[in-house]
Amino acid sequence: MGSECEARELLVCFVDIKKWLRGTSTKSAQETFRCLTEIYEKVLPIAEEHGGQLLKVIGDAALIVWEPGDTKRAIEAARIMRAEFAKLQEKFQPAEPMQMSVAMALGPVIAGEMGPPSIRRFDVIGEPVNTAAVMLRGHDFAITQQVAAAAEGAELTGIEIVMESGRMPDPRG
Repeated sequence: MGSECEARELLVCFVDIKKWLRGTSTKSAQETFRCLTEIYEKVLPIAEEHGGQLLKVIGDAALIVWEPGDTKRAIEAARIMRAEFAKLQEKFQPAEPMQMSVAMALGPVIAGEMGPPSIRRFDVIGEPVNTAAVMLRGHDFAITQQVAAAAEGAELTGIEIVMESGRMPDPRG
């Protein structure tokens, strides 16, 4: 019944568009669909061009993973993705300015094929996934200290480095 999975170290990255609903509030459903499609086609492939693996998109958010040795490339990809999104935003003229937020965490995950047979796909679960998801809530571009340490020589200006460890406080208090 179960699928094969493995424990491995990965860099986990979530990207999310802040103020998406307000930004697209004056657009028709078709315009919103075209906008999101163009973001998927022009912004998300940048991660793959920099060694990332796009795992899934959920509305205006995406989950991407990199091998730990590609941390510097992941940060570079995120910067380029944010810049490309800013160009697209100018084109779409949203009702309210939107921004692509990025959060990255590094650590052990369980990786493997998951889901019912009709939609089974490679996915990851674990603390870095939860950490990156929580970090999106309060930051524009944030990485954990572990990511910063692994990103030897990367330009970190404008990136918030958060946390002492791979554990985030429980958001429920």
